[in-house]
Amino acid sequence: KRIFNDTDPDLRVSANFRLPAVIPIILYNGGDNWTAVKSFKEYQTGYDLAGARGIDYRYILLDVNRYREETLLELSSMIAAMFALDRKQDTQGVKRVLAAVIKQFKQFTPDEQTDLAGWVQDVLLRKTKDRETVRDALEHLKKGEDIVVTYAIERLFDEVEERGIEQGIEQGIEQGIEKTVLKMLQKNMPLEIIQEITELSSEKIFELQEQLGH
Repeated sequence: KRIFNDTDPDLRVSANFRLPAVIPIILYNGGDNWTAVKSFKEYQTGYDLAGARGIDYRYILLDVNRYREETLLELSSMIAAMFALDRKQDTQGVKRVLAAVIKQFKQFTPDEQTDLAGWVQDVLLRKTKDRETVRDALEHLKKGEDIVVTYAIERLFDEVEERGIEQGIEQGIEQGIEKTVLKMLQKNMPLEIIQEITELSSEKIFELQEQLGH
């Protein structure tokens, strides 16, 4: 539509005027295999009745998880870098790919750098809600300060991992207390004593008591 609108009206009415080819592409980063139909006609009921007259096209499926990380990074292109970042991987994998992409960042054009920076931002915000730190890291990235941004991202991931460990410890402690309360309830200990020992609220103790059917 943009190309049509930006073309001189006199040229648009020419019999030789043509729009550029439009090729539908799906970028898929899911963990399961892609099972959806790959042609437009298969989305339509009774498409076989229309024969060759029915509207149809096939899209190109790019399943990023089918590409090896090393293969994508060796291509040293902006699109390949995006694919590498979008693959399903653990935190260590994300950190490894980010480090490689940051080193390649300077070789891309200004427009490519803008697009890639936005992609990096999305990847980081999936791991953390600390928008201020992410914004600072991206500013260093755009300035070409790869060592600084690599360190900033390392610290960001370290903090995410530390928070995850702390949350896991807290959940473990909470689950341990709840198991202890359940044992106390099974021994018919007074609720006042249970509350005094565990420091749980009476509401939480009653909730656990209901689990036992008391």
